[in-house]
Amino acid sequence: RGTTPLMSVSAALFAARRSAGMALRFPVRSLMMASSGAHAAPLSPRVHVGNVELPGLLQERTAKCLRDSLQSNKELTEDARLLVDFLNSRQSPDNAIPGRPTERSPFKNTIKYGPREALAYLMSRQPACYAASMRIFSELAAIQPSFAPRSVLDFGCGVGTNLWAAKQMWPGLQRAVGVDPSAAMLALANTLLGCGSPAPLMPEITLQEYTPFVTPSHETFDLVVAGHTLLDLPDRAARTHALRTLWAKTKGSLVVLEAGNDEGFRAVLEARSILLAEIAANGDGGWLLGPCPHDRACPRAASRTPCHFPVRVILPESQRGTRSMNVVEKHSYVMFSRRPAGTTEEPRIVAAPVRPPARIVFEACHADGKLRTHQILRSQVPSDRWREYKDRQWGHTLPWIKQPAGDAGQGQGQG
Repeated sequence: RGTTPLMSVSAALFAARRSAGMALRFPVRSLMMASSGAHAAPLSPRVHVGNVELPGLLQERTAKCLRDSLQSNKELTEDARLLVDFLNSRQSPDNAIPGRPTERSPFKNTIKYGPREALAYLMSRQPACYAASMRIFSELAAIQPSFAPRSVLDFGCGVGTNLWAAKQMWPGLQRAVGVDPSAAMLALANTLLGCGSPAPLMPEITLQEYTPFVTPSHETFDLVVAGHTLLDLPDRAARTHALRTLWAKTKGSLVVLEAGNDEGFRAVLEARSILLAEIAANGDGGWLLGPCPHDRACPRAASRTPCHFPVRVILPESQRGTRSMNVVEKHSYVMFSRRPAGTTEEPRIVAAPVRPPARIVFEACHADGKLRTHQILRSQVPSDRWREYKDRQWGHTLPWIKQPAGDAGQGQGQG
């Protein structure tokens, strides 16, 4: 079919199975797909974005890229599953996880995105990443309603997904810079963002290949995003350098997000620690906006339970493959800002509420860095407050619950 050879660490397995006429089978993962930005009302101050769907124009451009690839839907689906399987199983060699072997393969997080890998990413991960970005940007906009960025830097921009989400959330964006090491990814981003077309996503878009990451040293941006990128960097030193550089280029807000699995959470936790240390060392102003209600040690740092949050995605038909139309994506993230306004110390729900008859059980992270379990009995709260509790979902805050004086939490301290 004239397709490009797969250039990844899984190439040998892929080639062997295909040459033997075997189907490449992978478990169907719970991938998150995207939304055009129809949001419910803010919830004090967290938001619930509902089902997320890719904007119509982005769906059209994505479907055209997949059609023009000359790969059949079966081939695209198989490549997408192979890529998702790799991304879900990769390891960061210098970021240990409690309860896991300390020796990690130095090759398990390495992939080179050629034309075929880029299409597999577009087929499988683009809607999920868009949905996660929309949910996080919605929260940022709710926390700081006066934040109206005009410029955005997307580090590891891939196919331009974060730029689309940012533009949907803040229509006033005028300038975007996207950097990525893959020429194939940037070629798709160029098409999807409408660069050179009569309808570009923004008036000024610059896409550049980086080796290593460089942009003009004097340039800063209102919004800086590093999405699903940290695990592609080779070691902690590279991640530290990238994060310090990105924070130096931030004049508004910085968002770091990864997949909500163990590796993604550990990468975000590391980024949180690096950025807090950078802010403390420089003293130039910086605040942690979320999702944490505190800047203490994460209470889940010593556990094997990642801190992640869900968003539900509606998959476009062209990217559905064998998956259902409506799926859930979990993601880990952290947000920092140069401005202190809008921070909150309200307890944050960090797991799906349990709802037995006539009661609701919440697990929440508090401003003192402790996890606590709260059981709300219908018989002990007014009816209007009970309705408000029923509306609370994973990721929302609990403004009516205060930290008990002298309470040590649920035995899960500051890590």
